[in-house]
Amino acid sequence: MLDRYHIGNHTRQSPEADVPLIEQIQIDDRLGGAGNVARNLLSLGLNPILIALVGKDQEGEILRQLCASTLSQFELITSADRPTTLKSRIVDKEFKQYLRLDREITEDISATMVEQIIDLIDSVIASQSIEALVIQDYNKGLLTSELIHYIQRTGKEKSIPIVVDPKKAHFKRLSDCTIFKPNLKELSQAAGYNIVPDEDSINLAIKELGLDKPDYIVVTMAEHGIYYHNSKTQHSGIIKGQTIQHPDVSGAGDTVLSTLVMTLLEGLSIEKMADLANQAGAAVCTKKGIDVIKRSELTY
Repeated sequence: MLDRYHIGNHTRQSPEADVPLIEQIQIDDRLGGAGNVARNLLSLGLNPILIALVGKDQEGEILRQLCASTLSQFELITSADRPTTLKSRIVDKEFKQYLRLDREITEDISATMVEQIIDLIDSVIASQSIEALVIQDYNKGLLTSELIHYIQRTGKEKSIPIVVDPKKAHFKRLSDCTIFKPNLKELSQAAGYNIVPDEDSINLAIKELGLDKPDYIVVTMAEHGIYYHNSKTQHSGIIKGQTIQHPDVSGAGDTVLSTLVMTLLEGLSIEKMADLANQAGAAVCTKKGIDVIKRSELTY
């Protein structure tokens, strides 16, 4: 996914319609989606291997260049049948957003392409020491049922933990993992009603949804903080949120997921993992646009 920022000055209202007129100054392209997860993992001191899909287009080539200049290891599969997912935001110099335009295809990728990705993952696991498998789902069509099942089976066979940020299309299916990290809106969508951001309400929703497969469940709740649950001990709790003035929440879920991966590999308790993830999410919301956090920004 390519995150593109059209940065400009809000000079006046358009004479053609009741909309702001933005005088463009520059265009800033950044790694988005799984690429943003990889950037955050790298910034936290880990060595991610990004596996993702791009289109055979200019945006896909830009993503390749960004990966080459940012990441040490990546594998991008090119599809001639679908464009690179593109999020274009019109913002001012302070990154106040006026408009977002998305270009994407969300239908499932072909069976042939699924096999390509499976072969690629097999090759990476066979040739390198893999400590975790990270799935950041955006419902863009790459994560088919077959691919999800393969990753889950491989993780179990190889004793590799799986950390997941789900979306609604494969919500329950993706919960067979080590850490399951929906946000409160996604959990509410799965439950079919709005869940109050408190411990008892989330505990009840988890029970009703039958989310008994993850070792840990982490639910991000924006300004209300982060809920955590240890399925083995049935211990749960909430880390209180931090107040951020004019937060930019774009990519915050990627940063939280990356921090959970780092802290899982460090062997920390789920409460401490949630605490550091909460710090990371708050820290990245103070930055402009899609960005990363460093380990030094966290207080252990």
